[in-house]
Amino acid sequence: MPPVIREARPGDIPQLNAIYGHYVETCTCTWEESDKELFSRETLARRGPRHPLLVVEDNGRLLAWGSLSPYNTRSGWRHVAEDSIFLHPDARGKGLGKLLLGELVARARAIGFRKLLARISGDQPASLGLHRALGFSEAGRLRGAGEKQGKRLDAVYLELDLEPPQP
Repeated sequence: MPPVIREARPGDIPQLNAIYGHYVETCTCTWEESDKELFSRETLARRGPRHPLLVVEDNGRLLAWGSLSPYNTRSGWRHVAEDSIFLHPDARGKGLGKLLLGELVARARAIGFRKLLARISGDQPASLGLHRALGFSEAGRLRGAGEKQGKRLDAVYLELDLEPPQP
């Protein structure tokens, strides 16, 4: 049976945090340096239908998670969402990122977002390539904006228009 994409549940919290925590400790794909506990019952409860948190599950094991989050809390930004995707280290290179990002894009369209943004560390070619493969294009780059593991890092902003341009 193939992996299933579903909404995250409170029982997933330990596995969600384990996946995220791996990247906090080992990688520049998140610029968080110490807090490995991104999720709690409260953070899941606050998400709401406009900002889903999805998981890819295979036989009770979480292989990946992805989410839509507000890009900015000011009301004028309500039609823009930001995506996040993190895969279990053993699940990389199996097409799950593309599957999950495709689902997030479809949900963002169905919800009525006009634009989807991704903010990716410039030294993450796999994440940049995944987004470009699904139609995202670079909208900007903040050179040397971040730092982790003793490296200065670029923040690359990618965008995907979810509705046709207005005449």
